Amino acid sequence: MFDILAVALEILAAALDILAAALDSLAVALDSLAVALDILAVALDILAVAFGPLKFHSAITPNNITMGGRHWSAEEEDYFWKTIIPKSSKRQGIRRNDPEISWEELAAEMNSVFEGPERRRVYTGQGICKCHPSPLDVIC
Repeated sequence: MFDILAVALEILAAALDILAAALDSLAVALDSLAVALDILAVALDILAVAFGPLKFHSAITPNNITMGGRHWSAEEEDYFWKTIIPKSSKRQGIRRNDPEISWEELAAEMNSVFEGPERRRVYTGQGICKCHPSPLDVIC
């Protein structure tokens, strides 16, 4: 009887060792997955910097939706997608770690960049948050 108990304990110990090894492997796999996702986020951010976000200029927006009010110039839209959105509450990827800037402050930034006699509009926080089509379903 003690022999059977000893064998059963050895089998139980072996099973626990296998379970521990499987859990270690799972932890390594999850860590690897987390690293892969971080690398993917960096790659997407690099592509966004290199090529800019998806080009949604007024003439080629989804469903021909324009950026609200007078047509936005290509410069306005480029600045909006490359500079404003990455600072907003809707920033993506590794930019989520950067501090969020309010829509009102971002509107003031756009007003200072696009000022002068050629100014097409006065930007407001609500206006830049809600008056654009969104490939990312950007809604504030």
